[in-house]
Amino acid sequence: LTHLGQSNFQVICLGELHKESTRSFLSKEVFSNSSVDILLLETTPKKLERLIKRMESGRNYFPLLDADIMNILRTVRDRHPDIKIYGIEETDKQAKNHHGHSNSRDQSIAQNYWGTFEPGLRHIILFGMLHCTSESNWLFHNIHNQASPALKDEMLNVCVMGEHQNGPLEAFVYFMDEIGVEKRHFVINDTRSLPDQIYEWFPLLNRQTLKKYRSLIVFRT
Repeated sequence: LTHLGQSNFQVICLGELHKESTRSFLSKEVFSNSSVDILLLETTPKKLERLIKRMESGRNYFPLLDADIMNILRTVRDRHPDIKIYGIEETDKQAKNHHGHSNSRDQSIAQNYWGTFEPGLRHIILFGMLHCTSESNWLFHNIHNQASPALKDEMLNVCVMGEHQNGPLEAFVYFMDEIGVEKRHFVINDTRSLPDQIYEWFPLLNRQTLKKYRSLIVFRT
């Protein structure tokens, strides 16, 4: 986690399941140890403005997509007082302009992302897992395709999951326990660098996660 937090990536797309345990882990272990200049959230600018007002008024808890976001906001503000926080979710106006075309939402989000992008700064995008996959027409795929060759090398998509949040991942964690790997949070910095046997022994994990994300963060309970 320290290596990831201190890396030179300009853009990190953190794909999460919207759960309290995930947000708690992100607040305590990821954002508390990561440098970030711009935080991009799965909400509209208007809704983000209300979230910020609630935080500044002292609210201890407020959900964003069914899980508390206040601790993350406070953590990044305390660590980086000058941080810029943007909501880049598709707006109602954008949705109407697209007339419900397939995958138009992530096209809108990508457009909103580029409206906030500042070269040379560290951007962390916190969105639902699917938006951060490398699959066609999702957010990370869109912005990666639109980036310059130099920026492409400084963009990273990361899957963040708890050990019990996904069956194939749970089986992999059990395997690691059985071969004596220390029971703690862990990061696979480059999912392409695993031994070939892992892809063969865990085909569902490979299809669902390893092929879709460059990095995988797993937190243990």
